Amino acid sequence: MRLVGCFTSQRRSDDFCEIYMKRTTCAQLDQIKAQYESQQIGLNAKTKFSITAYRDPSIYYYVYFPGYGYDYFHVNSQSLDLFVATQQSAQCKNMYNRLYNKTNEAFICKNLYGTYSTSQGGAHEGIDFSPAGYPSIYAMLGGTVITPDSGHSTHQLCVQTSSNSSYSYLHMSYKAVSPGSPVSATQYVGTQGALGNADGPHVHFEVAPGNNSLQYEGDNILASLYPYLNL
Repeated sequence: MRLVGCFTSQRRSDDFCEIYMKRTTCAQLDQIKAQYESQQIGLNAKTKFSITAYRDPSIYYYVYFPGYGYDYFHVNSQSLDLFVATQQSAQCKNMYNRLYNKTNEAFICKNLYGTYSTSQGGAHEGIDFSPAGYPSIYAMLGGTVITPDSGHSTHQLCVQTSSNSSYSYLHMSYKAVSPGSPVSATQYVGTQGALGNADGPHVHFEVAPGNNSLQYEGDNILASLYPYLNL
């Protein structure tokens, strides 16, 4: 994917710098972002950068997420408010413990919902839980296993719930259940992996409407459903 537009960094004090890019790849943008990020760590003021990629203008704010740290969050991620981010952090911890059958452990994530992702070419549509190795994983909620889209090489397990939402677990090295099987909450469903678009073992957890899955990647629109569950 190529980006056409500008990268803008701005503090609340209105001191700003702009780097205009006519044809900048995602990798080049990530280098620019990382360089700017290294200069901003420790600042309490929100900063932002904006992207115009083909048809999708988006704004990402550089803010703090408790238990995770600083990152760029999409303007629609709801993580820009520290109170909301604190609630999300608590939910993330509960989800992490449910997913790995742990008790009251701090969550380990490499990417959160709405962060800027070079590998996805825009807004990250799920949560990347990433403890070391290849631990067993357990269902967040109950439902029925459905066949994932054949066009995605992510070795995903997708479970459709009675509330007509789909919960996907991606990059699995082993799936213990098959399409059509009923799944209950906390049931063992497989093993964490690094298959597909992954730079190491982790579980990408994503929520979509109906029986849809992974339709929204590759742009700067945050279109998947809110993934933070009240467990």
